[in-house]
Parts: sequence; structure tokens; C-alpha cells
Amino acid sequence: MSKKLINDSPPNNQNIISLISKSIIDYKNKKPRDVATRLKSMHDNGLLDKKNKKYDSAFVLLKRYLNSIEWIKTTKDYRDNPLFYKSHMPINQIEEVRQACDEIYTLLNAISPGANDNTRDSIFNADKRLALNDNVLNDETLDITLNFPETPTDEPINSEVDSFISCRQLYELLPQIRFLIIDTRSMNDFDRSHIRTERCVNIPSSKITRGILVKKLESFLREHRNSYQAELFKKRHRRYLDSLILLDWNTNRKTEESHLLLMKELLTNWDYGNIPPDIFFLDGGYIEWLNVYPQTVTDPHIPLPNDEENDAMDEILEEVTYPSWARSEELSPKAGKKLNHDNVTIRGNYTNSKQSNYTTNNSIINSNGSKKPFDYIDENSGDLTSLSQEVQNIDLQTNKISSNNSPISKPPIDRSNKPSSNPQSLMILDLLRQLSDVADYQEKIERQLSKIDNQIFKKSYDDEYDSEDLDTLKSQHKAVALTLEEIIANKMTLKSQWESIKLPKILMNNVDAREAEKLELKLGHHENQIANIQMERKIQHRKKQQYDEEQRMHRTPNDNNNRIYKEPLKNEGSTTNTGLKRSLSSPNLAQVKKSKTENQLEDRKTPQIDRSSKPLNIRKYVRETNNNLQISCRNPEKEMDPVYRNTHPGITGLKNLGNSCYMNSIIQCLSNTAYLAKYFIENAYEDDLNTNSDNETRGQIAVEFASVIKALWRGQYKSIAPHHLKKTIGHYKLQFDSYEQQDSHEFLTFLLDWMHNDLRKDDIKLRRDGPLSAADKEWEKAMEGQISTVSQLFYGQLRSSICCMTCSSRSITYETFNSLSISLMESYRCTLDDCLKNFLSGQKISGWACPNCKKPRDATKKFDFVKLAPIMVIHLNRFAGTDVGLEKKNTQVVFPLNDLDLRPYLVIDSDSSNTLHNNSRHYNYNLYAMSNHYGSMGGGHYTALCKNSTLNKWYKYDDQTVTEVAESYVKTQCASAYLLFYSSVQSEPSTYI
Repeated sequence: MSKKLINDSPPNNQNIISLISKSIIDYKNKKPRDVATRLKSMHDNGLLDKKNKKYDSAFVLLKRYLNSIEWIKTTKDYRDNPLFYKSHMPINQIEEVRQACDEIYTLLNAISPGANDNTRDSIFNADKRLALNDNVLNDETLDITLNFPETPTDEPINSEVDSFISCRQLYELLPQIRFLIIDTRSMNDFDRSHIRTERCVNIPSSKITRGILVKKLESFLREHRNSYQAELFKKRHRRYLDSLILLDWNTNRKTEESHLLLMKELLTNWDYGNIPPDIFFLDGGYIEWLNVYPQTVTDPHIPLPNDEENDAMDEILEEVTYPSWARSEELSPKAGKKLNHDNVTIRGNYTNSKQSNYTTNNSIINSNGSKKPFDYIDENSGDLTSLSQEVQNIDLQTNKISSNNSPISKPPIDRSNKPSSNPQSLMILDLLRQLSDVADYQEKIERQLSKIDNQIFKKSYDDEYDSEDLDTLKSQHKAVALTLEEIIANKMTLKSQWESIKLPKILMNNVDAREAEKLELKLGHHENQIANIQMERKIQHRKKQQYDEEQRMHRTPNDNNNRIYKEPLKNEGSTTNTGLKRSLSSPNLAQVKKSKTENQLEDRKTPQIDRSSKPLNIRKYVRETNNNLQISCRNPEKEMDPVYRNTHPGITGLKNLGNSCYMNSIIQCLSNTAYLAKYFIENAYEDDLNTNSDNETRGQIAVEFASVIKALWRGQYKSIAPHHLKKTIGHYKLQFDSYEQQDSHEFLTFLLDWMHNDLRKDDIKLRRDGPLSAADKEWEKAMEGQISTVSQLFYGQLRSSICCMTCSSRSITYETFNSLSISLMESYRCTLDDCLKNFLSGQKISGWACPNCKKPRDATKKFDFVKLAPIMVIHLNRFAGTDVGLEKKNTQVVFPLNDLDLRPYLVIDSDSSNTLHNNSRHYNYNLYAMSNHYGSMGGGHYTALCKNSTLNKWYKYDDQTVTEVAESYVKTQCASAYLLFYSSVQSEPSTYI
């Protein structure tokens, strides 16, 4: 395929739509097991056709393969017998097919009709192989013997799906980054008001002229707008964007403006070297956007377009002479009978209203999207066209007027050519209806729960409250909360099913598309209401926490003990003698009341103590003892506001304390680190606790972290709130004390360093005879001769080598790490092994001060592993700088769940014969936890996926919500994976240290 063909030809969208429709299978009366056993045949034949460059037939077969898998996953037999189906649906095969489909999709978009006869004719060969008699399956060739549904190629809905995007669809795109908006309004209008997003550029329609190269528009942006917009527009091709949206003031489906069509033509045919993404027009333009989402623009009160254009159109229309109804009736013998005006329905408003949308070049658009000129009628002409003929020429929807006075009948409509609802459309609509109903029910339950929360809050702090009423409210709260959990679980299941069957280019007929949009709007309304209710509950809960904290701060444990007095039960002079020894009552309530009154008048005097005679080490011992006593006296778990429910140890959620999902995600990953959890649960950390003054945190973070881990593994709580841990960490790092979103990798780095300092002790292994290797010396220097359980689990060592390209002299340095940060590839999809190879491969650097040459030289820099930790945390650096600023990369990184082999990247120093670090057992790793990030630089959400070591099952930790997930779900998180936690296969808990 020539380069010119790819660059100059527009995407063949119509052909792709036709192929997608042919890939749709009617699964009615099909057995899932029969379809599953024939997946391999679809896979092999599809890839074979791709290899032979029969792209059309390959696309149909591979698309059917993916559709069949999605259908199988929705069947009951798949849920009952997952092992059978997984053997026929290997993950690597599915990924291979998806990648092949993406490649074929790109190629088909680049092929113009008739550009390659072999490719064009291949679909007819596929049709012969894919023919089916009466839609009955042949058991031998189920995968390739399915009828193609008849889909009209000239249906207007197809062009509408490809050409227009609704305001709602664009609104859902705003949080993403793989889109670009081109606003063609004037520069003044754009500066006064535009959509509030960084992914928007302004190219006025006056600059869009036929014959201009798109490069010229890029130069215009750089000269007249700013370099940022120019850089955005520079990355307008498919490599960086999935969709490109064009908008002006008021273009809609009925009035495609010529300059927008011209802009699309320029981007498609006259942008040499670039394959454009999918191009859409914003339906209704900026005016419609102002009506729907005024809160997302810089100025929602901007005046509507200047009326000069409308006034000019009014002048043109004033010159047009229209026939009067009466005179038409008199002059035209063909009219015959009086016209019944009620039977004529004209959709459209061609008045001189200033809100009307006028068409260009004295033409209007008919139902097919083509333009027809006005038929102007001369009043002086004797041959006057009948009104029915005139209306028919205008091609608006009318009823044909019969020549007699009989009632006007509607013409019969042949609906056989209309696209019928395909199975995916019907399934999506059904799921949307269920989702909307469930969301409506959830909204009602959320309101009920919020009402009970308010009542409990008021009752709890009312001095005269009835304890029985409070108990009743709490039992009601528990019952409603359990109901809400079931509703949310049901909704999540429906959402996952909905997401699994959605297609990027799904074909829907007009009715289904409108109904789907209405259902999505209804669902979005319920979701917004639910979010508002949940926010109100969080605010109420935060007020309760603040109130409890204030009450706790005002109470001191010694107040009551200091005010206890003992009094004899009777006077000693009493004549009654019972033979019993007199006892003292405790407390004397009258004396306590008297003491309170006295203390209000005068503070108690503090006794004077001479501490100069006490030895310093005794004072230090007393202070440390008191500190430990304060920690041990309080019950930290009760202060975590636990929600009680018996559950399996380790399956406990963490409440969001205000954008603290980054912290919750990391804590859950560390909690599922088997040896670390055992170390804290069994209180083994207490022997290593470093409370010395030379340690900044004095063991406090380790103690608070241990309390959280114990609560998570107690098996008694549905969720807890780690208030004290967050407060303690925020005391030493203010950025974590705020309620703003933070980076989970940065939090992990600080937390591991703090816990290492809290738990470090002298490294006895280093006290040995014999010389140390260079790596061991640098390790001892970095660790300051001390080790901890944290460093033994998470810390590794890298060797950095710089070699002069002129004299070959080398400089070697070593550095320790507790998490490995690696950059992502520039491609849309890559593997973890690709990223590791890229990180560890040699890279050329310039200007290195060579110690041998004594001048700046070009050199190569290379990293190697010297010491691999038992736990390897790999940070996929998705937040990186680009030409247009800092942004998140949504690159799909395919990572292995098992057998990550790092042995090829491990080196042994030449002088490491006496090395202390035996790396032979740490090179093969299995994934056990991961921290995921969803969203963009502007905002997002962190979750964790962890494998419970005792149950050997995967769970999703989304703040306080914990749900079991399949292993296959973990593999799908290629685009959201942020931190990968790998454990060495040979490193069982007993062999870590």
C-alpha cells in the first residue's frame, strides 16, 4: 500500500459500518458450548485472512470472535462452568485478536473505495464461506457459517452516527485526553466565551478556505493564538486522538455549515502525513451547549451571534415574492378544490426570526442530507405549480393532496429497509432500563439512610434521649445499610455487563438510539442525586467526627481519679456494733460536687518537685515509659468508627476521609503483603520499635500503621476509618494532612521510608571479616549499617554505569530503591517487559564530564539490577511531561500475573565474590496487589486489587467497598494500572528474612 494512498484517502467509514453489521450474529437457539468450541476456527481463519491481506473478511471473522466471547460471558452456563470456557478463551489469544482488529480498522480507514481490488474483492469470497441456509447452524462450521443481516447502506442514520456528536457525549469526553475540540467561531466570540477545557483550539471560519493546507492553520494558531493551541493542533492525528470535534454557533443535523464540511475535508484529504481520528460535528453547536451545560463555559451570558447575518438574510427573503393562497386558487385550474390546510404538516421554520437557522446559497437540506434550490414562483406566470408540487419539491414532510375532495391518506411506508434492532442494541437497552430502575431505588434508600443518620446524630447528643429509641434507630440503620449494599452490588453487576457488551461503533437504529440516550440521561440524573445525598452524609459524618474529637480533647483520664474522696460510712462514735469492719465508700458524690465548685474558683496548686537531683537517663526512661503507656491505654480500633460485620480477615474496607483514596489504596496493598501483615498482627514489630530522639517519627507511624493492619485482619469489621494514621502522617508531611488528592506512589515512598526508620536495628550480618564488594559498601552506606523488616522486604539496589563513547572510560555508582519507576512506551499498547527493557537499556547522553578526557563527551548510561528485593513494587510513570504540559498517559501496559522473570536483568559485580546479598532466590515474581488510577491530571480516583493470601482470591478495594473479582478482571486493568506489587515465588513468609 503506497504512502500516498494512506495519506490522501479519507477513512472508508461506510465500509467499516457494513463490515461491523455483517459481524453481528443472532445467537438465538445457539448453545454456548458449541460456539466456544469453534472460537479457535474463527481465530485461525481470521488471522490467516489478515496475513493474506484479505482485510475485510479478516475483520468480520475476528469481530465475530470477540462478539461471541462477549455473548458467552453473559450466559448462565459460563458462570456455572467457567473452567470449561476459559480453556477455549485464552487471554493472550483474545488480546491478539483485539490488536489485530485495531490494525485492520486502521488499514480499512486508510483504504479508499476501489483502491485495492484484491482487498475489495475479498469480502465476496468471505461471503461465500460465511453463507448460511435459513439461518441454521452447521455443526462443523458454526464459526464461519452465519448469515449477514441486511443493512441498508444509504440509511441517513448511518451518516448521522458518524458525523454528529451530542452535547451529552461531548460532556462525557471532557475528563479524557484523547480528543480535541476545534471551535470555528470568530476570535472575539471565542475569547469572550468558550468551553472550559484545555483540549480546545480556535480556528475562525474565515481562515478555512478551499485549497489551503492544514499546516497553514497550524501556523495561524502559533502566530495569532498561542503556542499551546498550536501544539495541541499539531497532535491532531490518530496516534494522539480518538475523536476530533468541530463546532460553530448553531450547526445541527439539518444544517451542516459549509465551513465545517470544508474543515472536515481539509483534515481528511489535505493533511499530508497524518491519518485523522474520527471527526464529528457538535449537534446544535455552541448555542445548544450553552443551553445544556452553561456551567462548563467561561461566560454563559455571552450575547447570541450578531444579528447582521440574519438581517442580511431578511433582505434577501424580502425580495422573494410568494403567491397568495386565494390567488393561487383562482389562477390555477389544477388546484380544483379548496385546500385543506390542516392536512399539511411542514416541519421547519423559514420565518425571519432571529433564532432561525438559515441555509447557505439559497438552499435547504432534504431528508437525505442533500441540498435542493428553492423553486421561486413568478406571480405573473400563467402556469402556476400546485401547492402540493411545490411542497414536494421542497422535500419537507407533507401529505400528498389528491385531485378530488376525498380524505388524504398517508402513503404506505416500507419498513423492510429500515435497520432492525440487533441483539447488542436490545441487550444494551434492557440493561439500561434495569440500571435506571436500580439507580432510582438506590436513590430512595440513600435518602432513607440519610434521614436515619440525622436522627441518630440528634439523639446521640441529646441529654434527654431515650436509649431504646437510639437502639431502634441503629437497628433500622443496619437493616437499611445491608439493603443498600445489595442494591449497589446489583448495580455494579449490571454496569459490568453493560460495559462488557458496549461496542465502540455499535449500530443502532434511530428509535433505539433515542431511547438509549433518554435512559442514559435518566440514569445520569439518578447518579447525580445519589452523589449529592452521599456528599451530605459525608458532611454530616464529618461533623459528628469533629464533635467526638472535641469531646475527647476536653476529657482527661486523670480528672476523675484526682477528685475521688473517701468518707466513713458512719461516724466512729456510733453505738451500733455489727462486728464488721468499717469500709470507705467511693466516691463521695457530695465532695466531688464541692471539688468542682472550688476548682472553678481557683486552680489547684502544682506541687514543686526538684528534678535536678534525678539522673538524666532515668528521666528519659520515665518519658518513654509514659509515651508507651499512653499508646497502650487507648483502644485505637474504637476510634476508627468501625462498621461491624463478621467477614473474612483481610476483607475490610477503608472509609474515604476526604480524597484519601490514594492512601486507602496503598494501605490495602501493604495489608495484603503476607509477611508484613503477619509481622504487625503478631506484634513482632514491638521488639524493633525505634523510639529514640534521633528518629523524627519516634515509632509513631509504625504503631498507628500496626493498629490499622490489625483492624483490617480482625474479621469483625466491614469498614474502618484510619483517622489517627492519616493525622500522624499529616503531622510529618503537611501535604498528606489536607483533603486534596495526592499521588499514591509518593505516599508509598514516604510511608516505607518512615516505617524503615521506625523499625530499623543494627545489621549484624555486616559485622564480618573479609572485604566487602563495591555494591555491599554502597548498600551499607545507604542503610547506615542498619536494617529493618521493611528494607529486607522492599529495598533493592541498582547499578548505574556511564561509559564515555570516546575513550571508553566508565563511571559506576549505586543507588537503593523501594519502588522502581519506569517510563511508558510511546505506543498505544505495550508490555511490562518492553518497559523494563527500555528502562534498563543503554541511553545516549550528551555533555558528560568525562574524568579521563577532561572535557564534555557523549556517553551511554545504563542501569542494571544488583540486588532484587523479595517484594518488587513497579511504578508505571503515567504522569509525565509532554510538549503541551503535564498529562496522564493511558497507555495499555500488558503485565503478567505469574512468572515475571527478572533474572536476565540481574548482574554480579566483578568483585562480588564475597557479596552479602544472595540474589539467586529472588528473580521470579507473581503479582499479588496493584494500585489503579482512573481519571486524568485534573482529577481521578484510586482503587486497589489484591489477592488474599489465605483465600487465594482477588478482591477489589474501592474505599469502604470490597468486592470479589475474577482473575480475568485483573488482566483487563492495562490502562489504569499504576503500581504493581510483585512477590518472589520462592520467598514464602518464613524465608523472607
